[in-house]
Amino acid sequence: MDETFMSRRAALAMIAGAMPATLFLHGCSSSSGSGVSNPPPTPTPTQARPAYHLTPASGWINDPVRPLWMGGIWNLWVLWNTDFPTGNGTAWRRYTSSDLVNWTDQGVSIPKYTTAYGDVWGGSSVVDTNNTAGYGAGAVIALMTMPCNNLGGQGTGLWYSNNGGVSFQFGSIVQTNPLAGNTSISDLVFRDPSVFWYAPANCWVMNLAEVGKLSIYTSTDLKTWTYQSAMVRSDLGTMECPHMFPLHLYNADGTTGQDKWVLLCGANGTAARFTTGTQYWVGNFDGTTFTPDDWTGNWLDAGPDFYASTVFADANAADPLAYAYAIAWENNWDYAKAMPTTGYYGQLSIMRQLILQFVNGASFLVNKSIAAQDSIFKSKVQGSNQTISDATPYSWPGWTANPSCRIDFTLSSVNGSWPSEIDLTLRSGDGDLTKLVFQPSQSIVALNRSQCGKAPISDAAWNTVRQAVCDFSAPVSVSVFVDSGSVEVFLNGGEQAISALITTPSDATVVALAASGGSAAISNLQIASLI
Repeated sequence: MDETFMSRRAALAMIAGAMPATLFLHGCSSSSGSGVSNPPPTPTPTQARPAYHLTPASGWINDPVRPLWMGGIWNLWVLWNTDFPTGNGTAWRRYTSSDLVNWTDQGVSIPKYTTAYGDVWGGSSVVDTNNTAGYGAGAVIALMTMPCNNLGGQGTGLWYSNNGGVSFQFGSIVQTNPLAGNTSISDLVFRDPSVFWYAPANCWVMNLAEVGKLSIYTSTDLKTWTYQSAMVRSDLGTMECPHMFPLHLYNADGTTGQDKWVLLCGANGTAARFTTGTQYWVGNFDGTTFTPDDWTGNWLDAGPDFYASTVFADANAADPLAYAYAIAWENNWDYAKAMPTTGYYGQLSIMRQLILQFVNGASFLVNKSIAAQDSIFKSKVQGSNQTISDATPYSWPGWTANPSCRIDFTLSSVNGSWPSEIDLTLRSGDGDLTKLVFQPSQSIVALNRSQCGKAPISDAAWNTVRQAVCDFSAPVSVSVFVDSGSVEVFLNGGEQAISALITTPSDATVVALAASGGSAAISNLQIASLI
């Protein structure tokens, strides 16, 4: 295990040096979960709105829809319900950005309940450059799930826009549910179409989540879809939001080998996972069938709140296969409706950069924040290098503690020996705290939010301690993004990520770093603040 981790770190360093210089940054459904009507608990007014995560001005958001680069700007749609918690249904609300960091709310592009087929749920959009669908060259075609109760179950609707996605008109229902009328299945999953152009076959390819499988369809006109194949996974509960995309596979020395395909989806309802997560597989795609190298797959994030993610290429990159971007609904269906926020419901994660790496016979996605995320932080304070122990915790530099910041540091052993445990306490105050626990002997980093504040629910979905495997055979680099309502942790340059919502009051801002059962060296500590 140690050799594998060391090779991964060396590979990350090599790949980082070979990456393009252009960098961009950031600012959700179980599609069936958009129709919510039960009211949330009494809000906690002491919890402020997140400072650098995208939230709606009012109402509810969940799934993000893959952004498109048009007219020199990114266009992101998000599922939005203005009437939550008293009414249901979702619309497609549009946000734009020139840098994928700062987003401007542009209003609703597709209202809810405007056709006989119900509201609009998760899906994707494409620019139809060659007018394959007949709505005009350059038209934006959106394909998304609609409830279609009058047709027996979830189907795929086509909408089109001739004004750059500002507004859409309904075209038609282009797919109906093959399980329509089946009363033995509680959720006739047929949703979240993700569409892309596949040049080798001169056709469109769609990934679609169905009951117990991730299906592939093809089309030449975005209207008539032909079933090609499916990857059956009945062990992952309800699957949603599938995406398939190619990337270069980087070797440990930083060179590229065979290009590979990644199939990714939201998965939930698995006892081993407790709640929701984002699962992915690396493999090959021949135009009709995706074949994974390893059927087991991997989790993109070890935390409870990285779901319904969407993946897209950098439209401005010199090499579009060098990396991809991902952004997710930072929430969880087990408690999304009960989160004690005020005036808004739901947030998106910070933007991630995905790089595909091959080390010791295995392929995995490096998953880290984008460098441009730092543009939001206005001040940086450097901490001194120190050795912490049972009797000597870390002495933090002088800074104005606030609920929204970024903390980076490196952990190292002392004389080749690690302590039993190292604890980073975040957002502490008046009995509230979130703790990041490093356990070198077990090669684990755990996130415990069970005391972070008022819990929306009191069960395993919220209280379970989340663990990520971590290499302690060398110094461990740690990056923690703390915001009013969330914590996102990145270990060793993106080998592991842990994302979780928290419910801590705004005045709980104390941080602490301590060791027990030995000593550890702290170096390269930096705190970046918004003020």
